[in-house]
Amino acid sequence: MLDRFLTVAPQWAGLALPWRVAAFLGMVLVLWLPVAVIGCLPLVLSLGWSHNITNLVAVLTLYLSILTAIWVWGRCVRGIDRPLVAYGWCWNWAMVRDIAIGSGVAISSLGLLHGLYASLGWFTWTPKPTDWLATWLNGILAGAGIAFLEELCFRGWFLAEFRQSMPLKQAAAWTSAIFATLHFLKPLDAILATWPQWPGLWLLGMTMVQARAIGLAQPGSLGVLIGMHGSWVCIVTVLSISGLGHYTGVVPAWLTGIGGNPIASVSGLGFMAIVLGGLRWWSRRFPIKGNP
Repeated sequence: MLDRFLTVAPQWAGLALPWRVAAFLGMVLVLWLPVAVIGCLPLVLSLGWSHNITNLVAVLTLYLSILTAIWVWGRCVRGIDRPLVAYGWCWNWAMVRDIAIGSGVAISSLGLLHGLYASLGWFTWTPKPTDWLATWLNGILAGAGIAFLEELCFRGWFLAEFRQSMPLKQAAAWTSAIFATLHFLKPLDAILATWPQWPGLWLLGMTMVQARAIGLAQPGSLGVLIGMHGSWVCIVTVLSISGLGHYTGVVPAWLTGIGGNPIASVSGLGFMAIVLGGLRWWSRRFPIKGNP
């Protein structure tokens, strides 16, 4: 079976884009379903679907399956010797610098946004006793895991495959739409409650594509966007867990963030547009040859 796959896989590179995407998603399911059944079924029977441990195991096995599928596709379908490097991940000191730059952009921009909210009376800080070590560890792990996998998948594999069939701007728009839409694989009531997040998620995807264009570690580095994405997730997670601050409700939620999420608001969209504009200015001011 493996020999047959190795023989057929290179032919997938010549398929039309929808079939390549379908083949990749099928590969993810083939890798994930057996592991999910073996790993999650006992937990479902003993703890239930909604238990945190069940969800954690399901997500971790899915993430590992996606990462494996990306590597297998690059190696067996595209014939790339180092797939993760080709898709933007190369662990070295310059990559660390990229991640630090992205984190700085995220921390300063989110700090300015909440500082503006606080100055207008829309947000107030409410320090509370909490286990800060556990809180920050939770935020850092969540931010690092989500950012690494989502950026490698959407701004790595998806962007590379879409660019095989269309110009960069179209590829950025389509992959950002897929990125935003896949965040709504949830029950209908949750979709109806959170649908205003879609435009913000789409704009976040476009911002991440632009962030990749200013990679400093190497052409097309994922470092800056992993730093940005991961730090945003980390800060929002820490604020949510710690109760360090809350919205005062003096203005409608659509202005500050439906469900407490800044990305689902008019001001959040404006904030993301400013970050995107700043990244575009940087890429034009300090262009790097060979970036996507």
